[in-house]
Amino acid sequence: GNKPLNGAPSDSSDRPQPAVNGTAAHSNGTAVAEAPAFSEAAQRVRGLVAQGYCVGIEHVDRRRFQTNAWQSFAAATQQERQAIAALADCLMQHPEHYVRVIGVDPKAKRRITEAIVQRPSRR
Repeated sequence: GNKPLNGAPSDSSDRPQPAVNGTAAHSNGTAVAEAPAFSEAAQRVRGLVAQGYCVGIEHVDRRRFQTNAWQSFAAATQQERQAIAALADCLMQHPEHYVRVIGVDPKAKRRITEAIVQRPSRR
């Protein structure tokens, strides 16, 4: 929603939201997911929320990726802004990890889909 910035209530949480248009930056100054990768992942989040699914973010380092031992980054949510903010935070905090977006059916309480949205750069 395009709400006015004059103190009108918004649905964001109390903590500051990272930029979600592909311009969020790592603390070292490099852009996170330069536009295509991040906006594609954010679009995936929007699509899952629009279908009524909860969205979770998971990450894993190279070693744990081999054993499929993913770690949850953020609790699954149906709040689009919260999910996209968590995705941006995860990408910024774990630039060399695999990161995936999962869709969970809130009624059946089971995973419907998962997609890797970041892979570590080759060394």
